This record gives sequence, C-alpha cells and structure tokens, in this order.
Amino acid sequence: MYIPPKIKQIISDFDFNPWINRPLTKKDKDLLCEELNIPDLYVYDHCKWPTLERYLNELNFQIKHTKRLINGKQTRVSIIKI
Repeated sequence: MYIPPKIKQIISDFDFNPWINRPLTKKDKDLLCEELNIPDLYVYDHCKWPTLERYLNELNFQIKHTKRLINGKQTRVSIIKI
C-alpha cells in the first residue's frame, strides 16, 4: 500500500507512547484519529480508524484485536504494539 510522504511524516512525528500497549475502545480510536489529524479524501475531514490501522500495519506497527470486560460489558478493543 502506498503511503504519501506527508502522512508518513505525520505518523513518524506523532508520540504514540500513551497509546502503545493500551486497550483502545472505539472512543479511544476516534480520539487518536482526531489527534493525528491525517487528511482524508475529503479536505475538511480526518481519516478514520480502518485507514489509520492500514497505515500503521504498513509502517510495521502490530495491532492486536481482542475483547475485554469493561464496566461489565464485553467490548472489542485494539492494542497497538511496536
């Protein structure tokens, strides 16, 4: 998958330390996408989690999908690893 240089630069400059090895719920993943602010096809929007996940996989991040019990509910989470 081709990743434009501008997007590679944004991802490489971003500090992922608070997000690494932490179970990310949908709300967390949306917040991460907002903080990164990677442009989407639409000029005034940022990319969503599926696109960001593909970029991270391509840049050798590992993403593990699992389920966790959060507030008594089984919730799908993603964990980003380097």
